Amino acid sequence: MCDIRKYICKFAVVFSMLISFYINSYPQFSQTPVKLTFGNDRNPSFHLKNDNYDLSRILFEFLAYERVNGSAVNVCVSKINTNGAVDSGTYLTNNSFINVNPSIGYYIPGYSANEILNSIVVWETNKNSNKDIYARIYKQNQGWLSEFSVDSSDGDQTATRIAIVNQNIYAVVYKSVNDIKLKLINVDNQSIILDTNLTSGISENCKNPYLMISPGNSKKLFVSFEREYSSSRNSVYCLKADTITNPLVFMIDTVRFSGYSYNEGFAQINYYLCIYESYMNGKRNVFGTEIKWNGQSSVNYNILTSSYFDMWGYKGSEFILGDNSTNGVYAFLTKVNNSVYVKAKMGWFTGDSVNALVSNDTNIKSNISISTANSIPNSACYRFWIAFEKNLSPADRGIYGISFTSCAMNIKKLTGIPAEYSLQQNYPNPFNPVTRIRYDIPVCHSGVGGNLVKLIIFDALGREVETLMNERQSAGSYEAVWDGIRFASGVYFYRLTAEGFGETKRMILIR
Repeated sequence: MCDIRKYICKFAVVFSMLISFYINSYPQFSQTPVKLTFGNDRNPSFHLKNDNYDLSRILFEFLAYERVNGSAVNVCVSKINTNGAVDSGTYLTNNSFINVNPSIGYYIPGYSANEILNSIVVWETNKNSNKDIYARIYKQNQGWLSEFSVDSSDGDQTATRIAIVNQNIYAVVYKSVNDIKLKLINVDNQSIILDTNLTSGISENCKNPYLMISPGNSKKLFVSFEREYSSSRNSVYCLKADTITNPLVFMIDTVRFSGYSYNEGFAQINYYLCIYESYMNGKRNVFGTEIKWNGQSSVNYNILTSSYFDMWGYKGSEFILGDNSTNGVYAFLTKVNNSVYVKAKMGWFTGDSVNALVSNDTNIKSNISISTANSIPNSACYRFWIAFEKNLSPADRGIYGISFTSCAMNIKKLTGIPAEYSLQQNYPNPFNPVTRIRYDIPVCHSGVGGNLVKLIIFDALGREVETLMNERQSAGSYEAVWDGIRFASGVYFYRLTAEGFGETKRMILIR
């Protein structure tokens, strides 16, 4: 009986700690969707995020989308910052034709930059009778330049995707008749510097391509697509190029060979995954195949699976969380009682962080797009947007966003494993405006994933002014840096709490 009580007690402790971790951890989701555009808008597209530390201090980010007006559909772009929409949108096309499927990329020159240096939006249009690919380029000091043709050859060119190679080169993939084509565009002079047919040796219909370029100096290129063998078999493949050269040298991997599957692009979860949707469970669910360089990509993962619910439209990746660590944040669509909802989750927690109604029409398959990151002014935190289309009443239609906030705390782990908790006096003290706070966290014997640690700054009236740490940390000595540049001179307090330990110390800011 004692053993049973002991295990029940341990389970209760672990469960309560997990709930506490879930409530107090970053990222923090907004619960009420915010309207990001102001027309009958759909199909949002943010810049493709391909690096889990893709953070910036830019003042705004571009969101490309379609705006429906009667029988015409035009491509627009809006500026989005940490609070939402900055403007009412700029028309990149303004005509009576059908301009759809925009894809956008942009370049910022470095972490310290505060504005996008250049950007490009590509889309498909029927203004020349068949479907062609056009683009417009944005320059920081010139705005949006005139449109130009990317591909207006015979037949239909559709399903564009774009990714950045470097500061002036962007890669575009798209479906050209029954093939998948790749082009590299130099935004300095609007020139096409590489034009290749990736599937010229394949007789089946190839469609729905996605593109990913790895970060860093040695860039790898991934292109996934569907190969339609029959009405009951639609396979997903991944092309891999170790370096971006001319000509490109590709290896091909089979992502999903049997059944009817749908390509959904890529995700980064410690490694790159090719994402696809399949009915292998009887419901439309999301799966992933790990991309490998030695041999075939044979490691498969269940991403969102259920024998009871359809789940599709997965978008997600790892985002910075704390010091040198990441956590998965993702969104997807599902049907609940004949309505479509967008859901968002964090990490491996099973509860929904966000559950927002998208449409009461189950034929609506809203696109989901996730932004890179905008720095929240006067904080060590960044805000991301999960954008999606709502299609409810005429008054409640358009592109909405749910934000989540992720804080990259300025915490450095030092060497050594301390035997007990301690909080040291900040140094220097008094300070102007930066000071350092050292603290020790011993080995955790009761929790999962380390000690739940909070380090909070208070003013002289006892009001919280900034949170430096609110995460689980492994045993070790740590040094936190606090920059008081936006605070007035005076007395402040900092308090460390962790697993029954609590201590407060006084410090003086002199400006």
